[in-house]
Order: sequence, then structure tokens, then C-alpha cells
Amino acid sequence: MPILVPAHFVNTDTDYGRTINRLMEIFVNWEIKQKGLSEFRAAIIEIFDDGRKPKVYLNEEAKFKITLKNRKLSKNDINKVISIDLKEIKNIEWYGEMLDENSAKVFIIKWNEDYWLLDFDFRYNKKFAKNKMERAREFLEAAKKLDINKDFNIIIYLLWSCAELIIDSKLYLMPKQKPRKIHKDRISKLQNFSKSSVFSKDFTHIFSLLSKEKNKARYGEKVNKDRIDEKFIAKAITILEEEINSILL
Repeated sequence: MPILVPAHFVNTDTDYGRTINRLMEIFVNWEIKQKGLSEFRAAIIEIFDDGRKPKVYLNEEAKFKITLKNRKLSKNDINKVISIDLKEIKNIEWYGEMLDENSAKVFIIKWNEDYWLLDFDFRYNKKFAKNKMERAREFLEAAKKLDINKDFNIIIYLLWSCAELIIDSKLYLMPKQKPRKIHKDRISKLQNFSKSSVFSKDFTHIFSLLSKEKNKARYGEKVNKDRIDEKFIAKAITILEEEINSILL
């Protein structure tokens, strides 16, 4: 649900009103001037982490999906100006078809003279992250279906692959952290976030041990059972599943 910001916060540059003013200064005011608009009603801002210039959609260009609590609209309401009280709104969100799935997004609406609405999602590359997450889940489900006595090495390699995909998925969602297809790059980035809540300590530990044994597992060599045994695999499956479920898209 968007943040409801009283207009006097905007006018006095306080609280979320200050946030709106900074966003207007950085992204919107120049676009208003360039397009020769006499008034501002709404904006959707798309921000990219690959060097592309932000995109700003203003007024009629900015399309939103509004969900109402009780009121239902009919075909007779199409192309008509409709008055909607803020109390009737269940949710407002940007209209996805016109936007890049991998951009971070902000919207600002000047609802009336008394209130503004603000919402943002600074998760980048959500489409890429979703693809990685879905593949991670596929590897995990495949590992869970194998016989631990017959397919021990295969399970280890699948779990390691799953863990790498989890790392990729989470990195994609952060600005300037796109993963490279190099194992050392993932290790380095994982270490950079070791003191954050992005990756749990259990996950980091499991990934470290799987990384040490994954080549042996891949080529059918004997795995170090002091590092990885049946108990470890059971725990790894639980932790990896928790990490996948923690990726909110």
C-alpha cells in the first residue's frame, strides 16, 4: 500500500514530504519543464543499474492500477472522470505492461490539495532474479527426489548449483551487484555481505563446504565425509529452501 503523505509535509519539506521533494528535484521537475506541462498530477520513475538514463512518465503517461475496497466500476465508467475517496482505495500500483521488469520504480501522485501518495520498489533486475530463483528451486527439488545412498555425489553438485543460483538471484536485486559467471566473483560478493542480513551465516557456511567438494562430486570422486554427510545434506536442503523462500519478488 502506498504511503499517504499530508500536503503540509511536502510544503514544509518534512518527513516523507522531504523524500517527495528530493525525488521531484532529481527526476521530475526537469521533465515537467521539457514537456511544457502546466501542472503536475502523477509520475512513475524507472531507475536502471546498467547506465541507462532514468525514465519518467508524467500525468496521463503514468498509468496505475487501483483496487477499491467495496466500489465496483462498470463499462459505463470508461473514459469518464471518476471521483474516488482515499478511504475507498485498497491499493494502488504501477501498471506493469508499460514498464521494464528489471527496473527499480517510484511513483508519486498528487492526489488532491491535502494529500500526496508515494511508493517505491528499489529492487533491480526482478525478472533476472526470478529466473535464477526458479532454477534454484528446480535444482533443489531434483536433489530432494534422489536416493542419498545411490546419488550422493549428484545431490552435492545439485545443492551447490542451487546455492550459486540463490546468490545470483539476491545479487541481481541489488544495484551494481550483477553476478558474473565466475565462481570467485560469487565468493567475493558473498564475503562482502558477510556482516549483513542478505545471506544467513548458515547459508554462507553450507555454500563454503559445498564449494570445496563440488568438483569431486562432479567428477565422481570420493567426497570428504568429515565435511559432508547425510546429516549435513538434510540441513543444507532445509537452509537452501529457507533462502529461496526469503527472496521476495
